[in-house]
Amino acid sequence: MSEQARMFQSLNLDDMPVTRSGLRTSQEPQRGATSPRARGRGRGRGPSRVQTPVPPIDPTTAYSGIEYDTNSFSPTFAESARKGLQSEMVVDQVQRHGSGSDSYYAFQISKPVSVHIHDPAGSSDRIIECTCDKYKDTETPCKHIWWLFAGLHKILIVEQGFEPGTAARRPIQPVLTTIFRQMYPLIPEERLDTLPRELNQVGVEDPEVLVADLDARKDTVCDILAGFNNRPTKTPEELKDEFVEDVLLLPSSEILVEGNLHATIYRLAMRDDGFYTRLQEIVPNDARAKQYYDTLYIRAQEGLERLTTYATNGPRSPRDLTVPECARVLRSLVNQMCQNKDARNAVAPLGAVVASRLAVILVRLIDRVLDLNQDIYANTRWNRIAPANEHSRDRNLFAYLIGDPPTAWASDWKTDYFVIDRLRGFPVNEWEHLTERLDTIRWRIEKLDTATFPMASRYAHQIDEMLGNSTATTQIDAMLRDPTAPRFEPSRPPSQMPGLE
Repeated sequence: MSEQARMFQSLNLDDMPVTRSGLRTSQEPQRGATSPRARGRGRGRGPSRVQTPVPPIDPTTAYSGIEYDTNSFSPTFAESARKGLQSEMVVDQVQRHGSGSDSYYAFQISKPVSVHIHDPAGSSDRIIECTCDKYKDTETPCKHIWWLFAGLHKILIVEQGFEPGTAARRPIQPVLTTIFRQMYPLIPEERLDTLPRELNQVGVEDPEVLVADLDARKDTVCDILAGFNNRPTKTPEELKDEFVEDVLLLPSSEILVEGNLHATIYRLAMRDDGFYTRLQEIVPNDARAKQYYDTLYIRAQEGLERLTTYATNGPRSPRDLTVPECARVLRSLVNQMCQNKDARNAVAPLGAVVASRLAVILVRLIDRVLDLNQDIYANTRWNRIAPANEHSRDRNLFAYLIGDPPTAWASDWKTDYFVIDRLRGFPVNEWEHLTERLDTIRWRIEKLDTATFPMASRYAHQIDEMLGNSTATTQIDAMLRDPTAPRFEPSRPPSQMPGLE
């Protein structure tokens, strides 16, 4: 058994002397109080007064689950203790400063607050101190000191078996300076990197909650990092698959990843709450969403280019896409974008600008697909041999996605009508600026031969219904505000068909 263990086994927490410290603990006389020797002195004894005993206050249960007896504290002191023992804080990092017996451990709780535990063998007059204003003004234990005390008491003493925890018969007397003196030798150098995580887990009843918090932070950090390139090539989901290490277990010396800025920022953001918070402020959710939708639209464009290149020049690369393959890529990207919008809105509503931008991207995709309403192999430069029983839709992307989708896609197609039904789920103000463009698309599709494209008229009807509902809603709102507002007029075929900007 170590010397520290034997020391704690023989320690009586109920009768601890106050040791050298700059703190005024509850066992030290308060200003204005009378010492026992001074009682009875003065101008004579007055009549004895029977004082009503003050009922004891219930023990304070710290966030660590340990009960502390604060009855002997002054009201102010007890309030500070309760506030700290029951607070929710986070340790960012622990570092050792100084050398020899004059060293101390600095627990950074929240920038710029740091709690220092000094080596009791050193020359310092203090055992425990804090850099916060309250401690500087009063030199009494602040909430940060009490919070750190509860956590370290739990993981360094109770969990190591030096002292009973919540099963104790009576609450523990929290004599700060004495217990901190005994804690100091229990903080080994090799534990400094993992100690913040251990402290932050104290009081967490369900470990899955902490895991969920870490996963959410990882998602956010990867969401931010995905937009750091001018032309991003990876989505947050793909970046997350690259960062599989448990960063919280890494020593500080391994935070830097030479030649990899993304990995370094990731490690730092996962470990440092202050840096993580600042990173979120610099790259807010709307900016991340915009980058995400732009990234997926770039992939959609690349998919269309891979299809046309393959159709024109023949097989050149494993990345070549046929019509069915390109159709699946586009459907998948549309689903990703819309599901991402729903997920972000569930946390915090997206701004109108970025939501409108997504609507523009979706309408652009419809327009691009409509432009490919042709036999894509008609002008091929290579000797393509068509597969046996090849359907005409397998040569026409518009037919495959909108005009005549395969039977296997019928249920999905009727659910979302490739973009349109997704767009209908957006608030009207997010896509109403695209009314003319959508009307142009509707008009172009209505002109198509229904025998060749049996589902085209149904698709056009969905657009018409969408535009009619939005116009009626807008004009009803206008009439409620102004009874003289003009009535609804059905849209007319446009004289020209403007492309998307």
